[in-house]
Amino acid sequence: MNTASNNVSESNTAKKKSVRSPLILKLIGLAALLMGSLIPGCLIRGLIRDRQTYEEEAINSVINGWAAWHEVGAVTFEVPYHYLDYVEKDKTTVRTDHSVNLIPASLSITSSDNFETRKRGIFEIPIYKAKLEMRGEFEIPKDIVPEGSREIQTPFAQKLKLGFKHSEAISEFAFQLNDKPMTLKRTTEGFVLNLPEKTFLPGEKIKFQLNAQLNGHKGFDIRTEADLLEVNMSSRWPHPSFQGQLPVDQTISKAGFTARWKLIQPQLNQRISVGFMTPVNHYSQAERALKYSFLITLLVLTALFLIETLWSMRIHAMQYLLMTLPLSVFYVLLLAVSEQTGFLTAYSVASGAVMSLLFIYFKAIGATIKQSVVLITVIAGVKALIYTMLSSEDFALLIGSISLFLTLAAFMLMTAKVNWALAGGRQKQEA
Repeated sequence: MNTASNNVSESNTAKKKSVRSPLILKLIGLAALLMGSLIPGCLIRGLIRDRQTYEEEAINSVINGWAAWHEVGAVTFEVPYHYLDYVEKDKTTVRTDHSVNLIPASLSITSSDNFETRKRGIFEIPIYKAKLEMRGEFEIPKDIVPEGSREIQTPFAQKLKLGFKHSEAISEFAFQLNDKPMTLKRTTEGFVLNLPEKTFLPGEKIKFQLNAQLNGHKGFDIRTEADLLEVNMSSRWPHPSFQGQLPVDQTISKAGFTARWKLIQPQLNQRISVGFMTPVNHYSQAERALKYSFLITLLVLTALFLIETLWSMRIHAMQYLLMTLPLSVFYVLLLAVSEQTGFLTAYSVASGAVMSLLFIYFKAIGATIKQSVVLITVIAGVKALIYTMLSSEDFALLIGSISLFLTLAAFMLMTAKVNWALAGGRQKQEA
């Protein structure tokens, strides 16, 4: 009896092992297939980077000779001078040479621009022509030399500097000093005005005005100091990006924006930055969508596995592989179509094409209409969820975490009554 009982026990153990083996092998195969799906993602990510490089080359060819990003730098007035001190003990006069760089007592910058779009290949590139007016005033202090000095002289040429990082991209400029037209010398760092000896003396005020046209693409910075700095900007670009010192007043609409800054006394690393950014870039959105490719493949494989387990449908490993390939092709379609139509249309077209192909193929390998509809419904839901997350950056994490929890809950509840010890064996026997 003991021998017979042992034989029965060994037989049952062997059957359980043979039942578990197909299920374990299938799970291992699905895991390998899921990890293998990362390879097309890497290749597609490289393709996106190549297209971005191609776009940058097109932009550079259009704005050649213009500035991608203008920068208004320091505005200073250099006053070289010397003063004389009489030394009573030695009965001699000592001369001290010195120089001071003044910042404007007040500086007002007004900018208004018009945008136009230039086409290069499949790319439309916005450029701007900004009319810049700069008005300022310097004041040479009366107490420029130590108290008790007998005499001050300014025997050297004074110099006014207007800093512009990309002066080569500035046209139609005119300059006045105390309401008199002056000729500026263009340098790699901006503009310079050299003045004769003794032009201005301590206590005098110096007014200047610059009118220029700045030709650029992405925006510009203002990095200049003044005891009182006021900046007024108006633009037809509806999507400004303010960084550094934020405007005290701003109005943004579809017709453009206006903004005003007022800064009293210079601040450390003072900067006003306005970027003319494109709010939606199909390359960056395609790259963000690609980050969810692993999750989509995981959910589709899970849906196929559930259909196979709950409805006893036999799906071959090769069929699993073929049904994951369109999920990778989706991103190539998305990238190609978005260059022509925009991201939303491309996303809809690519999703529709992939879901149609999977529906036809799944039905062709033996799935019923109900099973095919369930699979496509899962894919459509995931695609809609991903697009919602792409469109709502602020709530992407919240939406994703809730969706992941609900998906896990659904999987657990749907498989609560599945006898996993017999699932693989039943499939094997029915095959």
